[in-house]
Amino acid sequence: MPPAIECGNPLLLKWLEEWVVEAQERGYKSLPTVKKARDSMKACPMRFDHPSEAVCLNGLGEGLAKRLTDSLEKYCDEMGIAMPKKPRGKKRKSVAVDDGGESVTPSPSPKKARKPKPYVPKLRSGAYAIMLALGTQPRNSRIGITKEEIIALAEPFCDTSFTQTRPSEFFTAWNSMKTLINKDFVYTKKNPASRYYLTDEGWDLADTIKASGDPTLGRAHDFQPVVAGPSKTASRNQDNDSDSELEEINSPSRRSSQSNPNIPDIPNGETTSIPTFEPIILRPGTFTVELILDNREVASKKDRDGIPNQLASMGVPHSVRALPLGDFLWVARVREDKAKWLNLGASNLIMLDYIMERKRLDDLIGSIKDGRYEEQKFRLKRSSITNVKYLVEHKKIDADILDKWGDGITTSIAKMMVQDGIHVKQTLDLNESLNYIERMTKFLKKQYEENPLYIIPTKVLSVKNYTPLMQHLRRTEPNREYNITFDAFEALSSKSQNLTLKDIFLKMLMRTRGITASKAIEIQKRWATPRAFLEAFENLDSDEGVGAQVSDTSKAKSKGKGKGPALLLDPEEAGKKRKREMVSNEIGALVGNKKVQGALSARIAEVWGGVI
Repeated sequence: MPPAIECGNPLLLKWLEEWVVEAQERGYKSLPTVKKARDSMKACPMRFDHPSEAVCLNGLGEGLAKRLTDSLEKYCDEMGIAMPKKPRGKKRKSVAVDDGGESVTPSPSPKKARKPKPYVPKLRSGAYAIMLALGTQPRNSRIGITKEEIIALAEPFCDTSFTQTRPSEFFTAWNSMKTLINKDFVYTKKNPASRYYLTDEGWDLADTIKASGDPTLGRAHDFQPVVAGPSKTASRNQDNDSDSELEEINSPSRRSSQSNPNIPDIPNGETTSIPTFEPIILRPGTFTVELILDNREVASKKDRDGIPNQLASMGVPHSVRALPLGDFLWVARVREDKAKWLNLGASNLIMLDYIMERKRLDDLIGSIKDGRYEEQKFRLKRSSITNVKYLVEHKKIDADILDKWGDGITTSIAKMMVQDGIHVKQTLDLNESLNYIERMTKFLKKQYEENPLYIIPTKVLSVKNYTPLMQHLRRTEPNREYNITFDAFEALSSKSQNLTLKDIFLKMLMRTRGITASKAIEIQKRWATPRAFLEAFENLDSDEGVGAQVSDTSKAKSKGKGKGPALLLDPEEAGKKRKREMVSNEIGALVGNKKVQGALSARIAEVWGGVI
């Protein structure tokens, strides 16, 4: 048997071993890298005079070498010994000889400038259609064309509208004109109204676009749509009467595989009936309370470990891992000697009834813009956690942006506090936020560690009975808090796992600007599925819908109210009017924030009913 290789740098190896243990305890993503560096150092018999020389080892880069250097400097200061000097690398210079025999160092060759890529508009975009419209004029024409004429000529060549914005967007296809003017493809004159002309570069681009659309070149105009044939899934299910939307959502190909094998497989469940169970009781002294923060929660892009390091310096017990919901939450960590006799999951963590979402002011504005704000509130309320906290950091942002979104921020915070029952804490910066989290952790340690915990066994939980069960327990036993394991909470709170058709429909509705969670729930009560909602709009175009409209018109005439001739709409306009008013007629008279009225009802009809 060959003798074991002795490490040539035991001190450096000792520090790497400590960092591996620290990365395991805190769940750092750098754990595989540190392990690889430790193994390489352990197998290396060569002695290094300075830690910077260790970069030759597999898995040990400049970052770890710098950490080792800092540790060695600290060690030398404590021991009172001199710090080894960093060896200087020798760079070889190329030398040339001139005609006189003297050496001359050649000047470095100049770096080639990168050639800018020519601008080409995307097929059927706003800029593409505008260039084709302007290209219909004679090349030497000095008349130009107006905005209205360009829109009329360009609309057949564009997939987006030149006059109306899409839901959740704030621009039309006409905004591409600004890009073309800035790139000197188009110029404008006021004569007296604005008229638009192509520059010489614009004419070259327009000719290129026209040539690319020539059918003889096999471009987009020559392509034919592919006729979809019957799929295997359709042929297998053609005799079934089940809803195709349910088949699509519940099919195995649509289910997300669990990335963490420790997450329990919680069934969907058949009913919402309340199960009977015997709680698992944890006595004081068998667990400790600690904070868990999401591994995507960073102080800044350049300082990704800033928050964990500051919490460690403040003495806050914490760990870092990917959270399915929220940015901070609190758990009870069960002692290993106690947990091995109980079925508490792989992590031995118990979810407590507190969760926190952290937003910087610029993040809050961004989430309000793209709709994430409503979806996150919906998921937080759906988690059945009663103590939901929203931490807003007032990071300095541009004054113009603050003037534009100041009222929206104030309204959003007020809605969270009054309508949603979410406690909002506003801080000036990250340091104040961490001080608040430190106080919260101390408060929860005192509150929980002196009392027993009552745990609901994971085996009795299902997706359908979890929320009714928690509501029932809080109503019947208000003085006792029941908790679930962290692994069960992770499974129940997953974004993609356990989504029902109702959840997906609610999320689809909330993508329309102005539809909050409460409004979406009221719509879903009346039209249970996306198919039912779409069919309701389609039925307004049927004979039954038209008959109802005619009946209403005849009733209005028979009453004889009003003066002047009755305004009769053509059938197409009457159908659009019915679609715009369909939702408002159903829930426009509700009280509070649940009602949907004229403008929002028309926006829903534009998205779901195809009303333009």
